[in-house]
Amino acid sequence: MDALTSDNTAHETIGILRFKILGQDMCIILKHVLKVLPLMELQIVPDAPGYVKGLMNLQGNSVPVIDLAERLGAARASVSYTIDTPILLCEVMNKHIGLIVDEILGVEAVEKGDLQLQSEFQESLRYFMAVVNQGGMSALLVNLERIADKGFLLKNADTPVIVEFQNNQLFPATRTEK
Repeated sequence: MDALTSDNTAHETIGILRFKILGQDMCIILKHVLKVLPLMELQIVPDAPGYVKGLMNLQGNSVPVIDLAERLGAARASVSYTIDTPILLCEVMNKHIGLIVDEILGVEAVEKGDLQLQSEFQESLRYFMAVVNQGGMSALLVNLERIADKGFLLKNADTPVIVEFQNNQLFPATRTEK
Protein backbone atom coordinates (compact mmCIF):
# COMPACT_ATOMS: atom_id res chain seq x y z
CA MET A 1 0.00 0.00 0.00
CA ASP A 2 1.11 3.60 -0.45
CA ALA A 3 0.98 6.77 1.60
CA LEU A 4 -2.55 7.77 0.58
CA THR A 5 -4.36 4.47 1.04
CA SER A 6 -4.08 1.42 3.19
CA ASP A 7 -6.57 -1.23 4.23
CA ASN A 8 -7.43 0.85 7.32
CA THR A 9 -7.91 4.19 5.54
CA ALA A 10 -9.73 3.23 2.32
CA HIS A 11 -13.00 4.72 3.63
CA GLU A 12 -11.49 7.85 5.17
CA THR A 13 -11.99 11.08 3.28
CA ILE A 14 -9.56 13.77 2.31
CA GLY A 15 -10.35 17.30 1.28
CA ILE A 16 -9.17 18.46 -2.11
CA LEU A 17 -9.15 21.82 -3.87
CA ARG A 18 -10.11 21.35 -7.51
CA PHE A 19 -8.87 23.83 -10.14
CA LYS A 20 -8.19 24.15 -13.85
CA ILE A 21 -4.94 24.55 -15.71
CA LEU A 22 -5.12 24.95 -19.50
CA GLY A 23 -8.57 23.36 -19.52
CA GLN A 24 -7.46 20.30 -17.50
CA ASP A 25 -9.04 19.56 -14.11
CA MET A 26 -6.45 19.12 -11.37
CA CYS A 27 -6.51 19.13 -7.59
CA ILE A 28 -4.30 19.26 -4.53
CA ILE A 29 -4.84 18.01 -1.02
CA LEU A 30 -6.63 20.77 0.88
CA LYS A 31 -4.46 20.59 4.00
CA HIS A 32 -1.62 22.16 1.98
CA VAL A 33 -3.67 25.22 0.93
CA LEU A 34 -3.45 28.19 3.28
CA LYS A 35 -5.52 30.59 1.17
CA VAL A 36 -6.40 31.68 -2.34
CA LEU A 37 -5.05 35.12 -3.24
CA PRO A 38 -5.53 37.41 -6.22
CA LEU A 39 -2.47 38.00 -8.36
CA MET A 40 -0.29 40.70 -6.88
CA GLU A 41 2.86 42.51 -7.88
CA LEU A 42 5.78 40.09 -8.07
CA GLN A 43 9.49 40.80 -7.71
CA ILE A 44 11.36 39.20 -10.60
CA VAL A 45 14.11 36.69 -9.74
CA PRO A 46 16.86 37.10 -12.36
CA ASP A 47 18.08 33.92 -14.05
CA ALA A 48 15.26 31.83 -12.53
CA PRO A 49 13.51 29.17 -14.62
CA GLY A 50 10.62 30.44 -16.76
CA TYR A 51 7.97 28.90 -14.51
CA VAL A 52 9.18 31.00 -11.54
CA LYS A 53 7.19 34.19 -12.02
CA GLY A 54 8.70 36.02 -9.08
CA LEU A 55 8.44 36.61 -5.36
CA MET A 56 5.40 37.99 -3.59
CA ASN A 57 5.73 39.94 -0.39
CA LEU A 58 3.33 38.37 2.07
CA GLN A 59 3.37 40.20 5.39
CA GLY A 60 7.10 40.85 5.10
CA ASN A 61 7.99 37.35 3.92
CA SER A 62 9.16 36.58 0.39
CA VAL A 63 7.20 33.72 -1.15
CA PRO A 64 8.16 32.23 -4.53
CA VAL A 65 5.33 32.16 -7.07
CA ILE A 66 5.34 29.68 -9.92
CA ASP A 67 3.02 29.09 -12.84
CA LEU A 68 1.88 25.54 -12.15
CA ALA A 69 1.11 24.84 -15.81
CA GLU A 70 4.66 25.75 -16.81
CA ARG A 71 6.13 23.81 -13.87
CA LEU A 72 4.27 20.75 -15.13
CA GLY A 73 5.83 21.24 -18.55
CA ALA A 74 2.76 22.60 -20.36
CA ALA A 75 3.42 25.49 -22.70
CA ARG A 76 1.01 28.39 -22.64
CA ALA A 77 0.18 29.89 -26.05
CA SER A 78 0.35 33.30 -24.41
CA VAL A 79 0.62 34.50 -20.85
CA SER A 80 -1.95 37.07 -19.81
CA TYR A 81 -2.40 37.21 -16.08
CA THR A 82 -5.01 39.55 -14.62
CA ILE A 83 -5.86 40.71 -11.12
CA ASP A 84 -8.41 37.85 -11.10
CA THR A 85 -5.74 35.20 -11.73
CA PRO A 86 -5.73 33.04 -8.59
CA ILE A 87 -2.62 32.19 -6.60
CA LEU A 88 -2.86 29.22 -4.25
CA LEU A 89 -0.75 29.98 -1.20
CA CYS A 90 0.41 26.56 -0.08
CA GLU A 91 2.58 25.16 2.67
CA VAL A 92 4.55 22.05 1.94
CA MET A 93 7.63 20.65 3.67
CA ASN A 94 7.57 23.64 6.05
CA LYS A 95 7.88 26.23 3.29
CA HIS A 96 5.43 28.49 1.50
CA ILE A 97 4.92 28.60 -2.24
CA GLY A 98 2.44 30.38 -4.47
CA LEU A 99 0.93 28.47 -7.39
CA ILE A 100 -0.66 30.33 -10.29
CA VAL A 101 -3.66 28.41 -11.66
CA ASP A 102 -6.31 29.37 -14.21
CA GLU A 103 -9.54 28.88 -12.28
CA ILE A 104 -10.71 27.60 -8.88
CA LEU A 105 -13.49 25.01 -9.17
CA GLY A 106 -14.13 24.32 -5.50
CA VAL A 107 -13.49 22.14 -2.48
CA GLU A 108 -14.57 18.50 -2.31
CA ALA A 109 -14.28 15.53 0.01
CA VAL A 110 -12.97 12.33 -1.60
CA GLU A 111 -12.67 8.85 -0.14
CA LYS A 112 -9.05 7.74 -0.16
CA GLY A 113 -10.17 4.42 -1.61
CA ASP A 114 -11.49 6.24 -4.70
CA LEU A 115 -8.05 7.47 -5.75
CA GLN A 116 -6.99 5.58 -8.87
CA LEU A 117 -3.72 4.62 -10.59
CA GLN A 118 -1.57 5.59 -7.61
CA SER A 119 1.21 3.07 -8.20
CA GLU A 120 1.45 3.99 -11.89
CA PHE A 121 1.73 7.67 -11.07
CA GLN A 122 4.35 7.11 -8.37
CA GLU A 123 6.49 5.04 -10.72
CA SER A 124 6.34 7.15 -13.85
CA LEU A 125 4.67 10.55 -13.46
CA ARG A 126 6.72 12.64 -11.12
CA TYR A 127 4.33 15.52 -10.49
CA PHE A 128 1.10 13.57 -9.92
CA MET A 129 -0.07 11.19 -7.18
CA ALA A 130 -3.30 9.73 -8.52
CA VAL A 131 -6.49 10.32 -10.50
CA VAL A 132 -9.56 11.48 -8.60
CA ASN A 133 -12.84 10.34 -10.20
CA GLN A 134 -15.92 11.80 -8.61
CA GLY A 135 -19.31 12.75 -9.96
CA GLY A 136 -18.39 11.79 -13.50
CA MET A 137 -15.42 14.16 -13.47
CA SER A 138 -11.79 13.20 -13.21
CA ALA A 139 -8.87 15.30 -12.02
CA LEU A 140 -5.15 14.73 -11.63
CA LEU A 141 -3.99 14.92 -8.01
CA VAL A 142 -0.84 17.07 -7.98
CA ASN A 143 2.09 15.89 -5.85
CA LEU A 144 2.91 19.19 -4.19
CA GLU A 145 6.05 17.86 -2.51
CA ARG A 146 7.58 17.15 -5.90
CA ILE A 147 6.45 20.49 -7.32
CA ALA A 148 8.15 22.29 -4.42
CA ASP A 149 11.18 20.06 -4.11
CA LYS A 150 14.38 21.67 -2.89
CA GLY A 151 15.66 22.44 -6.37
CA PHE A 152 12.56 23.96 -7.94
CA LEU A 153 14.35 27.29 -8.41
CA LEU A 154 17.15 25.65 -10.37
CA LYS A 155 17.45 26.17 -14.11
CA ASN A 156 18.71 22.58 -14.32
CA ALA A 157 20.63 20.14 -12.19
CA ASP A 158 24.00 21.58 -13.26
CA THR A 159 23.34 25.17 -12.20
CA PRO A 160 23.96 26.48 -8.70
CA VAL A 161 21.04 27.35 -6.46
CA ILE A 162 19.78 30.89 -6.98
CA VAL A 163 18.12 31.24 -3.58
CA GLU A 164 17.56 28.97 -0.62
CA PHE A 165 14.95 28.67 2.11
CA GLN A 166 15.72 29.49 5.73
CA ASN A 167 12.86 29.77 8.22
CA ASN A 168 10.29 30.04 5.43
CA GLN A 169 12.13 32.95 3.81
CA LEU A 170 14.30 33.14 0.73
CA PHE A 171 17.93 34.22 0.93
CA PRO A 172 20.66 34.39 -1.69
CA ALA A 173 22.37 31.04 -1.81
CA THR A 174 26.05 30.58 -1.32
CA ARG A 175 27.40 29.75 -4.76
CA THR A 176 30.11 27.15 -4.85
CA GLU A 177 32.57 26.58 -7.62
CA LYS A 178 32.68 23.16 -9.23
